[in-house]
Amino acid sequence: MSGLEIFRMAASRSAALSLCAFALAACGGGDGDDSDIGEGPISTTSQYPAGVWSGKSGDGQTMFGIVDPGSAGVTGSNGNFFFARGGTDETGYDGLYGNWTQSGGRFSATNATYYMRPAVSTGTGSFRSIASVTATVAGRTTAAWNTDSGTMDGRFTSPYSASTFITFGMEYDNLLSSQDSNLLITNGIQGAYRGDTSDGGGWALYVDWAGRLSGRSGNCRFYGMVTPRSDAANSGATSPFYSVSMTLYNDFGSTTSNTCEQAGNALTGTAIVRYDDSYQKSGIWLATRLGNINTYILDGTYLKPGNTAAIPRTFNTFASNTASAATNPIGSWSGTDPFTGQAVNMVVLPNHEYLMYRGSGDGDVLYSITRLGMEGSNGQFYADDALFWRRYNDTIYSGIHFAGTLRNENVGNTVKLRGLYDDPSNNFSSTAIRGLPTATEMSYVQPPQETGTELFQAVRNGGRYEGEGGWLSFGSRPVLTSLTVEEIMTTNDDDEPVGTGRYRIVGDATKGCKAVALLNNQPSSEAKNMFGVDSLQYSDVTEGSCSYKGHLAQNGVLIVDTVTTSGGKLVAKDIRLLVAANDGFTIFKAAQKN
Repeated sequence: MSGLEIFRMAASRSAALSLCAFALAACGGGDGDDSDIGEGPISTTSQYPAGVWSGKSGDGQTMFGIVDPGSAGVTGSNGNFFFARGGTDETGYDGLYGNWTQSGGRFSATNATYYMRPAVSTGTGSFRSIASVTATVAGRTTAAWNTDSGTMDGRFTSPYSASTFITFGMEYDNLLSSQDSNLLITNGIQGAYRGDTSDGGGWALYVDWAGRLSGRSGNCRFYGMVTPRSDAANSGATSPFYSVSMTLYNDFGSTTSNTCEQAGNALTGTAIVRYDDSYQKSGIWLATRLGNINTYILDGTYLKPGNTAAIPRTFNTFASNTASAATNPIGSWSGTDPFTGQAVNMVVLPNHEYLMYRGSGDGDVLYSITRLGMEGSNGQFYADDALFWRRYNDTIYSGIHFAGTLRNENVGNTVKLRGLYDDPSNNFSSTAIRGLPTATEMSYVQPPQETGTELFQAVRNGGRYEGEGGWLSFGSRPVLTSLTVEEIMTTNDDDEPVGTGRYRIVGDATKGCKAVALLNNQPSSEAKNMFGVDSLQYSDVTEGSCSYKGHLAQNGVLIVDTVTTSGGKLVAKDIRLLVAANDGFTIFKAAQKN
């Protein structure tokens, strides 16, 4: 598999343009049956080809084109062009791409590349260097994007025979070309898009409020940026185009590490948002390249907020509304996954480390021992170094992206957190779209009203804490079954025990292990029910019994969730212990036992 072939599978069917499967260029012209047909008339009047075009090739196959303004602005001279041809069966489109040079209304390229679809959907496509691409443009005598008409007639050297040409004719697409590029979820590029592929695997991508692009196609993941264009040469008007840059990575959850042949390649190009006849956002076209041999063209369906046809789907993080931004994420959060209805809990530590877990104790876990990535005072956060533990295969994945916002709610004086994160489990879920992030919405959980000093004493008064039902398994990791908080003792000169004022956690665990950690008796200044836990480590109950012995020490917090009064004393009724390291974590939810 070479060049762009890995992307041939990224295809989708588009009812809006009556196109068939298409992702990376993929439908050929048959067995060289195109005849030698001449070019259209040449205009001496300067023309402006930049924009979106659609039509047919000389043999009746669908043609679609993006002409980028390039460095010369609206003329399209020295800009990129991305054409697609075909769409007659499941193998998709052929692709033709290169750079224009201009003379009046005549445009030409001698360095173009042609990607020819395979004969069957499971086959391998091929590349051809095209000796000549020429076209004449008429009706585009002004630079305005909203020109009502325009035609492009041309020909290119046939990939089947260097002595023949394939002609094409396209019309300027005023609807798509006149849309302003922006990052809004209402009428811009923000949102989720998906498409089917010829192998049934599907592709998907998501653009967030800041233009961050993430997704998956075939066995490749990709991350990058999408930036709205202004193209100031067009009288300062905005542009329908988005600049795209993205890098390819190996897929999550694969049995082999090198799933993506193009992993590590950085591609650049152009995207547009598709709209239907009623000006409603309906899909996306995206084309990128690396030198002469890589291109990437997607067609797809926009997944509107509230779309129940697939999970996950577009999710409005309300990031564009910063007037009510909240900036302190520290504390406990709880809510549900809006796509699955599954319970979600999250704790953000004073240093902005965090742990988020879904469902019961045997659910997946997203966490970071570095940062949440709050971005100033606008309530937005973004991190690209989180870790994800997936129960299904007991595996920790690194490099997980997590982005979202905090916002004060007027109703009930609550604070909401909405976030989107990569979910490796999507690879194997029958209800998830591969490549799109999973979303979560949570509310801030107010701590008990007592002071931090009182809450710590309540933990001491509680004595022994045992795990609640349902917290059965974290894969190969030991699970705490009980813990107590005790003062670290020393002896005085008379060999009598004396308290040091320092404390530790001592816990029983499964898998032949026991645990011990240091516990800070001073609460966080920003979350009075949080107490720092340092260096939790597992050790043997009997010699050699704990296979987890020797793993990295885990750090985090002990949280007092609820308190009660017993025997005239304040007692912590429910607590949680959440600690983590790069190679593991411990999440323990426990209730006080007499």
